[in-house]
Amino acid sequence: MIPRYLYLYTNYGGFQQWRKIDRFNYIIQKLRNGNKGIPVDINDDEKNDLLVKPSLKPLLLRGNHISLAYEAKLTITRLPISSNLDDRFFETKLYFFPPKFFSNKLFTIGYRSPEGEQIPESCTVTHTFITQLISKKQGTHTTLHYSCTNPSTRVILLSGESSGDSENNSGWTAVEAGHISLGGNIHMEVNGSFEVEGQEITLRGTFDLTTPHNTVDIWWNTTKGFFKINGTGYFEASDVYFNADNKIEVEMSSLILDADGHLLVDNSGAEGDLSIDGAFEVEDLSFDVDIHQETVTFAGDFDLSSTGEADDLS
Repeated sequence: MIPRYLYLYTNYGGFQQWRKIDRFNYIIQKLRNGNKGIPVDINDDEKNDLLVKPSLKPLLLRGNHISLAYEAKLTITRLPISSNLDDRFFETKLYFFPPKFFSNKLFTIGYRSPEGEQIPESCTVTHTFITQLISKKQGTHTTLHYSCTNPSTRVILLSGESSGDSENNSGWTAVEAGHISLGGNIHMEVNGSFEVEGQEITLRGTFDLTTPHNTVDIWWNTTKGFFKINGTGYFEASDVYFNADNKIEVEMSSLILDADGHLLVDNSGAEGDLSIDGAFEVEDLSFDVDIHQETVTFAGDFDLSSTGEADDLS
């Protein structure tokens, strides 16, 4: 299902291009290339360097509840002739409108390869809108995934709501407040902000997983002063920063969690609660909860790999 508005943006070493992909041209290119993708020249040498394959379609997901989803996927594959590309800054984004049932805003999916890093041989970015049709609590949440052929390559995920400005960093929109799921690759660098029901959410950090099938899940509730981070498997995170509308602010320089472990901050009770389970290391942890003009702050270091001790608490 191709949306009514589809543009591809590329920036290779400062050489920027916009390419319109309309329905007719998209179908013709698929027929010509055997559904391999649209050839794109990113350095203006009249030779195609990449194959770009967008895929946008509705899905019906079956689990504990029936969910209607809309999957936006962008696959970028380097052609053999592109071997002359050097390690310049490279960025690509696909701009599109999802069906109005999911959102009426302009979105992007893509990735950024910083200067000095090799452009991946193949990279797929997926942004999925998931709506619970039959649930006690109906709503929509967003999952972000990407996978690359060479996992050691440093790639920054860009996905979400767009202002239309190519210089704008990634901005994500999750319609339902409370949950972001990150996965699809063993190394992820996240740097973006998004809006949730009028609240500004900012997330930065580097996340390393053991397999691309695992996820890192972040949950929050600004009304209750609740924050939780956990994973479906062992993961390491560094330089993590999370801010929910300036009501919940969490920072840590290092976090290592085992499968089924978690770090939880809950200020919904009379005294508030901090729970750390299955953690090997938590360094430079600080959080600031400010709801109903009542502020709770905490800072401390945890090295749980051997001693199980907490230091420098305040």
